[in-house]
Amino acid sequence: VIKLFNNGEPGDKKPFYSRKKVDLLVKSKLRNSSVCFPEMIATTASGKVVGYVMPKVKGITLHKLLMSAKASINKAFPGATKKEMVQLCIAIITAVKYLHDRNIIIGDLQWDNIIVESPTKISIIDTDSFQLNEFTCPVRKVAFTAPERQNQAYGTYMRKLSDDLFALATIIFLIMIPGKFPYDMRGGDDVQQNIINGDFSYANGEN
Repeated sequence: VIKLFNNGEPGDKKPFYSRKKVDLLVKSKLRNSSVCFPEMIATTASGKVVGYVMPKVKGITLHKLLMSAKASINKAFPGATKKEMVQLCIAIITAVKYLHDRNIIIGDLQWDNIIVESPTKISIIDTDSFQLNEFTCPVRKVAFTAPERQNQAYGTYMRKLSDDLFALATIIFLIMIPGKFPYDMRGGDDVQQNIINGDFSYANGEN
């Protein structure tokens, strides 16, 4: 399949994507069944770059899977238990580790960029937003962003391993307590402010 680039609106100073970064990913020839790496640049007949070719994947986003909690999970995975949810966590962790072992920071690690086919088969998409070498990640979602990054303009700083680990911990929490964000609390501020304040209603004692 082809992912089409968002080239922005007329007057934008730069496109949403980095052609050089995608070229680098294509030339790396990295292949993993759980990561949808670009396989080649897609162009029009006139040579204009419009996107890239990526593997076709099956399944639904983790967001959709968890959105209606158990009803959605049981529909996708009939008879699913905590065991299957743990398997799903392990599958995601394994894919993230594969990338980290190759010095790739995902940056925009969140539930809309993970496609779930089964508890043991997932695919990470939107790989053109990865942080690679000097190329930053230009996007993020607030609920998956570490507190020290909340007020920083995304795309202007280099992410660290800890940024991905915060997002990964949030994803695991969402899976094990379906649809519940760790910093979402009744009577509190919005999720962003709760993250900044460290307002975690599931804290254990003084920890």
